[in-house]
Amino acid sequence: MKKSTLLSLATAGAIVATSAFTFAAWDTLNSTEQVATVTIRNPVTVKVTEDTATQLSTTNALNELPEYIGTAKVKLSNATGSGYHLEAAAKVYNGEVDVTTKLDTKATVKTATLDDGDKEIEVSVKPKDDQDSKDLANKQLTVKVEAKLVKDSAE
Repeated sequence: MKKSTLLSLATAGAIVATSAFTFAAWDTLNSTEQVATVTIRNPVTVKVTEDTATQLSTTNALNELPEYIGTAKVKLSNATGSGYHLEAAAKVYNGEVDVTTKLDTKATVKTATLDDGDKEIEVSVKPKDDQDSKDLANKQLTVKVEAKLVKDSAE
């Protein structure tokens, strides 16, 4: 290429580059303004109260399956509002092994209101009339309660 052609291309490129960046001083291409303030709410907590001294009471009538019944407490904090409800489930462990399916377990929430404070959950554990449940006899099993807030379903 000739020197004059290169010089012409370089001059044209400089003019285009200068023209391309001149809008920055003339046009406003973005803006940031305060539109609102936000205060983040406290987190909702659901905490099952652990009480290692409590044992479930039992029925020991002959010719009936024993049933172990007790009450667990759940503490709600910052949970006021609607659209949710408290659900609970009882799980039973033999050491680290989950044996819940070998038993009939139930956890019933006794307090329906969703305000802060302690809620009661009735817990029931009953062996099934089968060999799997009989294999758990005379073993110290651990009962745990899982409590959670669940969004109400739209019906």
